Amino acid sequence: MGTLLAQEFIKNNGIIYGCAFTPPFNICHIRCTTIENILRLRGSKYVQSEIHETYTKIDEDLKTQKNVLFIGTPCQIAGIKARFSKHPNLFTVELICHGVPSCKFLKESIPSNILKKRIKQINFRSNSQYNFSLIEDNQILPSYQRPLSNDLYMKGFFNGITYRPSCLSCHFARKERNADMTIGDFWGLKSTKITDINKGVSLVLINTNAGNTLFNLCSDSLYSEERPYKEALDANEPLNHPIKKSIRYNVFRTLYPHFGYKYSLFFALPDKILAMKIKYYLKHNK
Repeated sequence: MGTLLAQEFIKNNGIIYGCAFTPPFNICHIRCTTIENILRLRGSKYVQSEIHETYTKIDEDLKTQKNVLFIGTPCQIAGIKARFSKHPNLFTVELICHGVPSCKFLKESIPSNILKKRIKQINFRSNSQYNFSLIEDNQILPSYQRPLSNDLYMKGFFNGITYRPSCLSCHFARKERNADMTIGDFWGLKSTKITDINKGVSLVLINTNAGNTLFNLCSDSLYSEERPYKEALDANEPLNHPIKKSIRYNVFRTLYPHFGYKYSLFFALPDKILAMKIKYYLKHNK
């Protein structure tokens, strides 16, 4: 949904701001004015995005009466709206967010010799398949892959061990949404009309009149079905409350300053990491 929305917005002479990987190794928001540009925004990125330079660029675009679409996490949306709330040509789309770790944690999970390579692209998943990979410059196939079954970083993410402390008390993980539109994966979908759920189905919440304008912009290019709001709430935890702090989280945060990322994560998730290693070994040694 995010890609389709961005494409239609560009076709109508709008400006897109979204999260992308930028070499040598950073995750940040970029300004997009072409269809080619927005391809860099595709794909989930389970890491905090730098946004500081975006404010100046958005300010310049809004002053010249350009339509601007900002796509980001709910807390980023709150900051953008607080700064540019008086601009009617600003549209906002928030992602359903579980929480975000620091990019520093991601770098520490990757061998130093790999980080020195000319990385062109980073992938965390392909549709519903979680498989972390790095793409080298001038190479088509991933040169470095870590499936979910053998990936420490993803284990830390999905268990809520590496999120920012503020994510555990997030003011925006609730039924009342802050952006014009909310998008994400529609977990818990009970539709009998949509038969290709395994390929991925987007959840779209229209929260304002501007959100309805965005939806109408691309409605002719998608198949949509209206579902009860409770269906989305029941299977999407961040629409109800932030993730709860666990003992594992406290263990990781306490140990990290002294032992670094990998050792601290192992002590926080010893049972899960051991099970992960056993499953990976059995799978590859049949």
